[in-house]
Amino acid sequence: MRSFLILILIVLFPSSLFATENLRDATYYSDNFEWGYTSDGDIFSQSTFSAAICGLDLGQYLYVHTSWTGLVVRANDRPNCTKYPNLLDLSTSAFQVFAPLPTGKIPNVVVDSLGSVGKDDVIKRFIDPSFFSDLGVVLDTPLSNIFFSGDGINISGKVTNGQKNVLFYLKNKTTGNTIDLLWDVDKNGKFIIQIALPKDIGNYLLVLAWGQSFKTDRSSEITLLDKNSLTYPVLPSTTIQWIPKINQKNKISSIALPSQTWAELTLSQDTNIYNTNGNILILNPAHFSPGPASIYIDGYQNSTNSPLDRLFQVPSFFSGTVFLDRFHDSIGSEHVSIVNTQKNLIIRMKTPTDIKIIDTYFVTFPSGEVHKYSFSPTLIGDDGFLKQNIRVVLTLPLPLTGTYKIEFVDASGLAYVNIPISRGFVWNILPAENIQKKKGITSLNFFVTRINVLRAWLGNSLLMMDDQLSKIAQAKVDDMIARNYIEHINPDGLDILQFADAKGLSFSGNVLWENIASGNVSDSLLQYGLEESGSHRMNMLQTEWKKIGIGYGTKNGQTYVVQIFGE
Repeated sequence: MRSFLILILIVLFPSSLFATENLRDATYYSDNFEWGYTSDGDIFSQSTFSAAICGLDLGQYLYVHTSWTGLVVRANDRPNCTKYPNLLDLSTSAFQVFAPLPTGKIPNVVVDSLGSVGKDDVIKRFIDPSFFSDLGVVLDTPLSNIFFSGDGINISGKVTNGQKNVLFYLKNKTTGNTIDLLWDVDKNGKFIIQIALPKDIGNYLLVLAWGQSFKTDRSSEITLLDKNSLTYPVLPSTTIQWIPKINQKNKISSIALPSQTWAELTLSQDTNIYNTNGNILILNPAHFSPGPASIYIDGYQNSTNSPLDRLFQVPSFFSGTVFLDRFHDSIGSEHVSIVNTQKNLIIRMKTPTDIKIIDTYFVTFPSGEVHKYSFSPTLIGDDGFLKQNIRVVLTLPLPLTGTYKIEFVDASGLAYVNIPISRGFVWNILPAENIQKKKGITSLNFFVTRINVLRAWLGNSLLMMDDQLSKIAQAKVDDMIARNYIEHINPDGLDILQFADAKGLSFSGNVLWENIASGNVSDSLLQYGLEESGSHRMNMLQTEWKKIGIGYGTKNGQTYVVQIFGE
């Protein structure tokens, strides 16, 4: 995936935009006040971002900043205003954003009155990384208790008791609606949860625990606000550097933003519009098609991990066109080296000594078309296959923006190398449809429909289901299941034409062609795998085919599919 370095100039806000400007000396609360009541009726905690101040209404939010940083606090208490009228008394968590506690006092801190965020009962704080330690989970960093509805967030940490999973549990306190997701951890117990929070604003109970069982009494509370509830200006800056990059952890496509950043993305294609926001932009454009789309990203840099603490605004992270494409897995890439120039692809490969490669290779273009190419005759041995243990250099033109797929095929008909190559600004964010490991189909027409969608996309005629071809395909499935093989050539050495003849199965026309697939996955994923293989995809798209037959079977959780094409 290409990375792009984008330099963004930030618009400066004039000081007149701020409602009030006060210079104060900032100090911090003593721990003796912990859990006491403030003048505004809050229970004081050093872990919240709050302040005691004179001369301003309580309950509002204040932007406290210096020449080097700033953050948002809630005014909920008064110092001794007779003795210290210009004092700003911060919680220790807020003070330490500016300086270590031994500093004692920070002179000439600027305080700007921001008003409320539309929800006066919200008290901003951070959830301690060890809060869920009794449940076997420790976070890497403190977690904000306030987000915006629909925010995409990263939560990273470690499962401490050797278990293999971490549970994310969220419950809406008003509706009772819940989200519970189980994520795998690595061999060291580390995890990164990427999740889009619910769209509904309100208060939620959050639990992070190992495994699938947990104590709901060990929960923290988070609040989701309307993202439009913050209307106050933010502190200006001069330049920000950002490198957008698509991640695909656990098949979730997302854009990881710099730390302490909040952004909003709008993706549009024809009449379809998709919006997402947060510290991580999670992309799930289910109604989009491979091809160009317009994108616009803007957002804020924050002084902390809380989306409330907006340090400066970025007018435009990125604005332009991107090519959307499906996510492509690759195999065999360790066997080749690739140089991707602006217009050409140079592939260098040393052929294997124990596998025979057929004399043609396949290139799937971003348009969906498949082109078949032949290796140079000087590279072909007497047996008709690519010579073994030799170096091969290929140069291919890449005329289109998008993702290409290069496939070399071995003698058994399986892919030896199948590598995606992108040219231009490409986001591989469209996952295969319905790839869950769910067995069973409602009709064999499922496969025919998917193949005809591909053919129609390229203007090819549609295939009709044929009873005779289906009998041959089913006989081949039954033979593979009974004799435990997955090959185009059966254990008797018969190809599909010879196999049909041996079974006494007749068909019209002179040519048959065959796709086979097997796996412990869904039917959608089996079909998707065939579509992503250039040689199998070409079989589906051949213009001379008029008819198709489908065979289908299962054994010990394994699914077998055979597709037979005929004139």
